[in-house]
Amino acid sequence: MKIVGSRIAAARHEKGISQEDAAVLADMHVTSYGVLERGFGNPSLTTLVRIAYALGVDPGTLITGLTKTDIPGAERMLTASEFVEERKRRSQQR
Repeated sequence: MKIVGSRIAAARHEKGISQEDAAVLADMHVTSYGVLERGFGNPSLTTLVRIAYALGVDPGTLITGLTKTDIPGAERMLTASEFVEERKRRSQQR
């Protein structure tokens, strides 16, 4: 999740604080925080909200515009509409 990590890093830089300070404010271990800023790991929604709150940004700004191509291992992901269409297509083939 490199995009999310870079957005977190940008918000932190804008505030002028260190990773250590941001981690403390988000109630996280600095190593875990750093991993997320570098775009590794898979943060939970709770973690994203804690980080956003600590950095004074709306949590939505960290994930806005992400698509399935931004999600590791998402090659087979379908939207609900795509799923329904595929199910209809398969049932018509029977």
